[in-house]
Amino acid sequence: ELMEEERKVFILWSLGFNNLSSYLVSDLDDLTSGWLPGSTRKEDVVLAFCHNTAGAYSKQTSPVLMRIYRDLNGNAQRDTVLVLPKSTISASSETMEEVLTYIKDQYPAAGYGMLISSHGTGWVPEGYCSNPSQFEGTTPFGSWRSARRPVPYTEPVQTEGMPMTKSIGCQNITSKSVYEIDITDMADAIPMKMDYIIFDACFMGGIEVAYELREVCDKVIFSQTEILADGMDYETMLSYVFTGGSIFSSTDRMAEYCENFYNYYNKQSNLKNRSATISLIECAGLENLAVVCKNLFEKYRNEIADLEDKNVVQRYYRLEYESLHKWFFDLEDI
Repeated sequence: ELMEEERKVFILWSLGFNNLSSYLVSDLDDLTSGWLPGSTRKEDVVLAFCHNTAGAYSKQTSPVLMRIYRDLNGNAQRDTVLVLPKSTISASSETMEEVLTYIKDQYPAAGYGMLISSHGTGWVPEGYCSNPSQFEGTTPFGSWRSARRPVPYTEPVQTEGMPMTKSIGCQNITSKSVYEIDITDMADAIPMKMDYIIFDACFMGGIEVAYELREVCDKVIFSQTEILADGMDYETMLSYVFTGGSIFSSTDRMAEYCENFYNYYNKQSNLKNRSATISLIECAGLENLAVVCKNLFEKYRNEIADLEDKNVVQRYYRLEYESLHKWFFDLEDI
């Protein structure tokens, strides 16, 4: 048995109050069907924060935190340990901070890891994908302009002329009201150091996203491109996560996890289903990379600006969505 100061905690953050709901419910079922730890206080812990709906988005449901384990008879169990009010906006940094603080207090451990499953918009401004035209314009800082998203919540104060910040997650209240989590706010909301963060969400695999999270996690696993709705291989996931009583005991094990994701889709028979891009980033090197990039960007600012709309840099999007996703491209190639 593991002592509490030795055990590890895996957190599934499932934001399916949107059109991904049925897929995320299936992911949870797949996760439950695979390897699971037991339920004693000395064993590793699997927790799932879920806010899913199978019906209209206007129908409020309560987000819940569950502990998932196998009982003494080998049966998978889901114990609800926390229920939040139906009015809760789960796709918010405030909710993330509240729930993760609860986890930190109630499940002390030697290490934590989190997988976030939902829609993803990479590092682009909150609200951009819903209405990109509101951000277009010219400023001294580039082709972004200040804009506010017409949804019923207070956005952070924004410096005039600077771009809006990044977002992850999606919660539909109506067809026109969508909540997202600001990536910088998300980083500030995480109360414990994470061994890793995995994004099962589209377009999160940018160096900009990794840089924002460099101080709150050691490693990041994410995709540069779109991720099909079926997402990660949840049935085998925990067999990779928990190895010999530790979460991803080595970088090699994390690389195996990424390779498994790639192979899972590469073996699909239908070409449309053979779509998978994944990366593993160690955050320790990001500060040095930022220094190198700053020098290059300052030296070649005009040349980089001249590349816009020329389609000469490796892109991570489909051409039919070029106007929407044109900000996602390969850093090394540029």
